[in-house]
Parts: sequence; C-alpha cells; structure tokens
Amino acid sequence: MKDIPVIISACIKSDMPAILEIERACFKAPYTPRMFEEMLNNPAVIFIKAETGNTLIGYVSIEIILDEAQILNIAVAEAHRGCGIAKQLLNGALSQVAARGAGQVFLEVDEKNFPAINLYKTHGFKKISSRPKYYGEDAAIIMKLII
Repeated sequence: MKDIPVIISACIKSDMPAILEIERACFKAPYTPRMFEEMLNNPAVIFIKAETGNTLIGYVSIEIILDEAQILNIAVAEAHRGCGIAKQLLNGALSQVAARGAGQVFLEVDEKNFPAINLYKTHGFKKISSRPKYYGEDAAIIMKLII
C-alpha cells in the first residue's frame, strides 16, 4: 500500500477511547486505561497520534529518562496498516526524542512481528539482545538506535 497523509499531533484525554480500541485490537496483553492516563500526564513521555480526517488511526508513546528513550508502545489500526502510518509516527517521535537531547532509543518487539522489525531496521535500530518467552512462547528482540 501507499503512504497516506496524516496529521501527527500530541494525544489528549479525549483520544483515550480510540487509543484503547486500537490497543485492544493490536495486543494480547493491552495496556490499561490507567496506564495510558499516566503516560498522558507524564512530562517525560512523548505521546503522539496519527489522524486522517477526524479519525485517530495510530499512536506511539516514548519515555525519556536522562539521555535514553524507550519506545513503550506503537500501534496502528488494522485498516490502516501498510500505509506508512507507523513510519510517520516513528519519525515524529524520534524527532521529538532528538530535540529533547536523548542520544539513544531502546525498544522490545515480538520476534515474529516482522513488519515492525523491518520498520525499526529501516530507521537504523540494531538488535542488541533478546528475552526468551517474553511474549508467551515468543521471544522479545531488544533493539537500540543511536541518534
């Protein structure tokens, strides 16, 4: 599919129902409403969304501690996958991470989530470790990007 234009902006409280809907559809162990509320209220977290029209179709959250950032979550509504939404979200988030002075970004991804792994690799992330059975039977791949 082709990249579609989206508006990338900060998440706000009224986005939570749409975010929770996407979260529950994307993950076996979804974050809770309270976890998202805490991220939204945490100044150390970059929490941005992608919208097309008036529809929220994806989000990313990244926590920054000193000079390190950790991608907490990135998700795109199923109907909009393969359209470059995750790439646009990641680009927007990484720009903000760099602007805040973080020099490295870490993440964990399911070893079988090949689209996500490929996205991260194209952005320069490198595998540094793994955690066996982190996602049930699947391992988590730990990746790192030096900005």
